[in-house]
Amino acid sequence: SSNLKKLIPDGTVLHDVTMEGSCAVINVSNEFLNYENDQNKLKIINSIVETLTNLKEVDSIKFLINGEQNENLSEVYVKNKE
Repeated sequence: SSNLKKLIPDGTVLHDVTMEGSCAVINVSNEFLNYENDQNKLKIINSIVETLTNLKEVDSIKFLINGEQNENLSEVYVKNKE
């Protein structure tokens, strides 16, 4: 649909996804940080968290940038339980 909008920044490379217990650790390239603003950052994070926590093995998400923690994505993200 032409109404859909791509959230993940161009050039982002997914290096790997590993599990630490029930936490999915997503290792991406630094292009992932090229989001437009904090609102867009939250949309990206929420989209990924909402998708992956639907898997029974995944309770939370942690992001790495080129294998390293980054101050912009330093939290462990969990699904918002409403």
